Parts: sequence; structure tokens; C-alpha cells
Amino acid sequence: MPEETEMIGNLDELVAYAERTANALPELSEEIRILRPGCPPDLIATLRETLPGLPESYLSVLEAIAIDGIAIGYFQLTPSSSQATNLADKLRGFNDPTLTPMAEHYRRHGVYQVASWEADPICVAHSDGTVKIGQVVKYNAADPTTAPVVLADGFEQFLIIAANLDDIRSKYGGEPARALDAFKTYLSPMVAGRQDDMESTWTDIATVVLG
Repeated sequence: MPEETEMIGNLDELVAYAERTANALPELSEEIRILRPGCPPDLIATLRETLPGLPESYLSVLEAIAIDGIAIGYFQLTPSSSQATNLADKLRGFNDPTLTPMAEHYRRHGVYQVASWEADPICVAHSDGTVKIGQVVKYNAADPTTAPVVLADGFEQFLIIAANLDDIRSKYGGEPARALDAFKTYLSPMVAGRQDDMESTWTDIATVVLG
């Protein structure tokens, strides 16, 4: 059984974890390493103009760390892994109904797509409605008409949970049952007493990732 270690709890620890992972997988380091700082002020200003209401909880993460083209495990932290265009252009395209049919659903639910898990879009809410402003949700690409499910109350929390899931996967390689138990133990305090689907959503994701 792996040694017990501290869980990743903030952006500094996330950056350190990504650095360790990048060093262990040099062939993938450009897709794993997270650098500081993040987006420059002019790009943040463009994002605010391009996607009105984009929550500050998301923008503050973009300012702090560089995540364009970066992945944590199976999560792409931007809608496309390509760095051929800047982040503002990517987000504009993925949230434009004339270019991305799913964007009609995003408008209906008051969210913008900012990332993905496999083919499933991951979005942040910019208005209260189906979910609260700043919350991170996931759509089912196979059934886009269904309402999105909650992943986190903010983008930083989403990144931290995703990193811990990836860390647990690496520590418990070949022991999926133990890995899933460890992840559920980690997640439990965050989902206790919630009335939404955050716990079941992450459990379903973890079952796939750790299996």
C-alpha cells in the first residue's frame, strides 16, 4: 500500500505536483508542467470582453497559472490542447453556437465551456440559474440535452480535485479498489451535506479513471 502523503490543497501545491509529474514523464512535460504567472492583463481583458460575466474565480486562476494546452490526467484544462490560437480565441470559438452546436445548451444554462474531460465539455457558470455563478459543471457529450452535473464550486477547487485524483491513480497503480476508496475518503468532507450531484459525478469519473 502506498505511503500516506499530504493531499494537494492549493495552487502552489498543484504547480509543484505538475512539476514532479512532468519530470517523471519528460516526453509529455509540455502538456503537464504548469508555469507561473498565467495570462497577461491584456488577454484577461480580452476574455472579459469576449465572454461577458466570465467569473472572477475562473479569471483569477488564469492570472495565477498558465494552463493553456495543459492536462491533468484525463482532464484538458482548456477546450482544445492545441496552442495554435490564444486562449481567448479558443473560448470564443467553443462558446459560439455558429461554430459549436453545444453552445446553445451553454447559453440556456448560463455557462461557458472552458475545459473538457475526454469528449465531455466542462463549463463555468456566469449566471445563476441551473447552477450558481462560478460553479464548474460537466455535460455528457453523448446526451447533450441533459442538464450539466456539478464538479466544483469554483475552478480552483476543480483543479485541486482533478490533481488529487491523478495523484491517487499514480500511487495506487494496479489497485483500483484501494484507489477508489482513497479518493472517496479524500472527497467526503467536500461533498458532505450537499444536495447536488457533485459526489456521484466525481465517483463516476473516478471509477473510470482508476479502473
